[in-house]
Amino acid sequence: VRRNLALKETEIGELRKKLASKEKDSREIVKTLALKDSKLADVERKCVKLSLSYEQEQQWRHRVETEKGEQKTRADSAEKKVRELDSQVRKLERTLQQEKQSEIDRQKKRVLLYSQ
Repeated sequence: VRRNLALKETEIGELRKKLASKEKDSREIVKTLALKDSKLADVERKCVKLSLSYEQEQQWRHRVETEKGEQKTRADSAEKKVRELDSQVRKLERTLQQEKQSEIDRQKKRVLLYSQ
């Protein structure tokens, strides 16, 4: 039982590391999106200055919006994975706590039996 508890604690530790990694990835994606928005604003100003043709501007906007959409999809996916890992960690923590309590209860019963 103790070995199982140790394995569960190790598993929880690994899930926490994965969760931290996913949170870091999610923050980096959000930073990248902010940078892309900034770049988008810079390019829009340049487009006005250079008086790009309507067709060229539309092609450019489509490319940028597609890229932003892809970044947002990756960010959403990363956030979903973070939520899933967080849920798994909470579930394992509950299981571990229940197993610890069961072990404590078994030890108490054993002590009561031996003391009689």
